[in-house]
Amino acid sequence: MIHRAAYYSVRLLLFEFDVLPMIRDVLVPMDDSEMSKRALRYALEVFEDADITVVHVAYLDIQNSSYFNLTGTTPEEINQEAREYADSIFSSAKSISNEYNADIETEFLTGNVSNTIVSYAEEQEVDQIVVGTHGREAASRILLGSVAEKVARRSHAPTTIVR
Repeated sequence: MIHRAAYYSVRLLLFEFDVLPMIRDVLVPMDDSEMSKRALRYALEVFEDADITVVHVAYLDIQNSSYFNLTGTTPEEINQEAREYADSIFSSAKSISNEYNADIETEFLTGNVSNTIVSYAEEQEVDQIVVGTHGREAASRILLGSVAEKVARRSHAPTTIVR
């Protein structure tokens, strides 16, 4: 019995130290919420040696011509407005990263938000995703869905949800 207990304790120690992955590339999806800013701060603190990419995904329904007919807005104008909005988010993200003396990359993407984040993470082979959540109650999450929850369930990369 003593030998068996010693074997398990040694095996447990090896497991704890040998399996820790090296995190090199971290993806932080952002909007203008305080929760996404917290997620970026978390990523900068915890993964200080990693390359961090901040993405903003805009869902642009440019196929909906009735919207454009009613508003008189062109798809190009909508895309430009979305890009300007993303630039303001990236400016905020860079201000936060400057507090940590860290450099970040930024990327503007369009599409279904959760699907686009997951696809981008797979294409870029990120090691970790850090995403903020609005902390909705369970009933609201079930009815509306949560981008953070969808990303965590669908992504190949480990996902940390920051509240």
